[in-house]
Amino acid sequence: MDARTVVDWMASEEGERRAEWVGREQEKASLWVWWRRPEEWAEVLSGWVEETGQKGSVLTLYELTQGVATVDQGGCATGNLLETYVADRTL
Repeated sequence: MDARTVVDWMASEEGERRAEWVGREQEKASLWVWWRRPEEWAEVLSGWVEETGQKGSVLTLYELTQGVATVDQGGCATGNLLETYVADRTL
């Protein structure tokens, strides 16, 4: 089985949408592989808001992706809770 077949399966409903093609559908040149889908990130984000006592507060996308309070919270390579693209998809 070639890599394209595997990724197409991951991007399908049967593959639980663990991958997403980015850009023009017909090109399929770039993709995101989700270790947590946006729905799962929403749960993580909701838990983080609860744990940090910020429920009812207005938080900017910057605060969620690059703010000091998010460092070392999500296990992302950058050390922040969410990457900007992931946060955009999650919210």
